[in-house]
Amino acid sequence: MSNPSKVKGDRAEREVVRWLQEVRGFKAERIRAGRSTDPGDITWPGSIWLCDVKNHAQWKLPAWWRAIRPKATAEGVRPLLVLKLDGETDPGRWLAVVELRDVEL
Repeated sequence: MSNPSKVKGDRAEREVVRWLQEVRGFKAERIRAGRSTDPGDITWPGSIWLCDVKNHAQWKLPAWWRAIRPKATAEGVRPLLVLKLDGETDPGRWLAVVELRDVEL
C-alpha cells in the first residue's frame, strides 16, 4: 500500500508542474526520485532554482529552509520552497519562499 503522505506530496508536485507548464509556459517536469543527489522536486530548462514543494498541515519552515539552502548552494542555484495552502486548489495562489535578495522589486 502507498504511503499517504507521499501520495499527497506527489499530487502537489504534479499540480505545480502543470501550473508552470500551462500558465508560465515552462517545460517543467518532476525530478525522478532516488537520485544520489537531491536536486529538488521540479526543474525546467534554464531554471536558476532548486524547487521543493511542501504539502503539510503543519509547516516546519525553518527546518525545510535549513535543508534546502545548502543543496541549492551545492548545485549553484537558488532555493525555492513552494508551500501548498490548505483549501487552496490553485497552485498559482500557493506561497513561494525565497531569500529576499532573490526577489525582483
